[in-house]
Amino acid sequence: MELTALERAVLDKLFSGDHPSFPALRAQLERVRVLERTFTPVGFFSDLMVPEDLPPATLAKDAVWFGDVFADFEGLVHGASFVVRIADGRLEMLEGSTVDESWPSEGTSFRLRYEPEPRQLDALG
Repeated sequence: MELTALERAVLDKLFSGDHPSFPALRAQLERVRVLERTFTPVGFFSDLMVPEDLPPATLAKDAVWFGDVFADFEGLVHGASFVVRIADGRLEMLEGSTVDESWPSEGTSFRLRYEPEPRQLDALG
């Protein structure tokens, strides 16, 4: 499956900037596929697959959870947060969740932002 517009926007924003791991992760975004997308009442999990012929990103740990992107959705009071799991230098899962509100329907307008600002990239090494 292809990434949704929201997933694409979140991942693009997550890997925007000049951290040394970001070029490899941006290259993976060009060919990443969604193996499975699971919705919950308050969010979603998307299992990701990156082709083996793409080089892995170099990170300080074998597996990290990274997320500093938040979305303000029309109709949600608290918005949503996102985290991506990167294992062995490859995108593995994207998770989005709200704070005690129902996940918005597909096509709901949103605005992405970083929190905290300035960004804290220490988790990536």
